[in-house]
Amino acid sequence: MKLNRVQLLTSAVIVFAALECVGCKSKTEDAPEASATAAAAAAPTSEAAASAAATEAPAEAPAPPAEQTENQGAAPSTNHVWSKGYWAWRGGRYVWVGGHWQTRVNGRSWVDGHWENRRGRHAWVPGHWR
Repeated sequence: MKLNRVQLLTSAVIVFAALECVGCKSKTEDAPEASATAAAAAAPTSEAAASAAATEAPAEAPAPPAEQTENQGAAPSTNHVWSKGYWAWRGGRYVWVGGHWQTRVNGRSWVDGHWENRRGRHAWVPGHWR
């Protein structure tokens, strides 16, 4: 199977981001979603692709609680950007996933994930690079 240059570069960015983020799992939640979020954040995605990857809570789920205040501390370097924490729907309830520092992707800006209302359901749109 041949990969074109864009596919190869995208794959390399995802792998690099996953390796870079090994120590940045949330202290609040030992979540496999944290590494998935880091990999998704590193991939050059569009707003439409990020929206398509949204996760919906069940119809009976209440709105997510208000965001928690986090003490992010100082950035590890000027090459890092803060990815704020969020409420995730797991096991029939919302759980807090703490924010973390991640390596900046040159030429792109970080858009934090957010909850939005879709057809009367609460949908999580993951953070991504734009």
